[in-house]
Amino acid sequence: MIVRQEDLLGSWSLIRIELLDPADTGPPPFGGQPEGVLHYLPDGRMVAILHQAGRSDIPGGRKGGSDKDWKRAARSFTAYAGPYEIKPDHIVHHVEFNAFPNDVGTDYIRYVRFDDGMLVLETPLDPGEDQRAMRLFWKRMG
Repeated sequence: MIVRQEDLLGSWSLIRIELLDPADTGPPPFGGQPEGVLHYLPDGRMVAILHQAGRSDIPGGRKGGSDKDWKRAARSFTAYAGPYEIKPDHIVHHVEFNAFPNDVGTDYIRYVRFDDGMLVLETPLDPGEDQRAMRLFWKRMG
C-alpha cells in the first residue's frame, strides 16, 4: 500500500496494541492498558506519546517520591518525536527526542496500513534483546 502524507496528517488516539510474536510471553505493553496520541504534522514532523492508563500519582509531587515511584512512572510512559519520512511501503520516524535516551538518533520503521478507518502501524523486531514486534491501532481524533 502506498501511503500519502495527507492520509497521515492529524492527531490519532491509540486504541490497542497487539504483540506479533506468539512466543512473546512477557508482560503486555503498558500493563495491557495502553493509551496514547500520535501527531503527524504537515511540516514533516511527528510526536508519539504512550502510557499505561490509570498511572498512580507520585507521592509528594514532582519533588517527592521514592526511586521506586519514579521507576514505576518511567516504565509506564514513553514519548518520542522527530521528522518522518514516507517510503513506498513504510514510514521512518527519525528519532530526535525520546524518553528512552538510547534511541535518540535512531530510526523507527513503521509498516502502515489502513483498516476500517484506523491507522495500523506495525513495528519490525528491532535489534536488541528487549525489543518486541507490535501492531498498534490508531483512530483519528476530531
